[in-house]
Amino acid sequence: PGKWIDSEVALDEALSSLHVLGSSPSLYPVLIELKSHESLLGLLAHENVDIGGAVLTLFTELLEGSGDPVEQRFVEGLFVFLLFLLFHVCSFS
Repeated sequence: PGKWIDSEVALDEALSSLHVLGSSPSLYPVLIELKSHESLLGLLAHENVDIGGAVLTLFTELLEGSGDPVEQRFVEGLFVFLLFLLFHVCSFS
């Protein structure tokens, strides 16, 4: 049980550290390149609902954007891509 709690805390801390990306949209392409979105989508189904909620909060922050038109198009594309992936993850579950 102690190991499980430690890994849950570590996962939550790792997700919390990603919130800084909400203010760094220039790093979004790196997230896609590293396939981070796939890992995050997988965490939506985590048995600990707090982890899934943390992922949803992170996605919300990433999708807010800064208002820059070029950046906003990228964010909208990211949103559509995430919806596409979510649809496929759910349809195969």
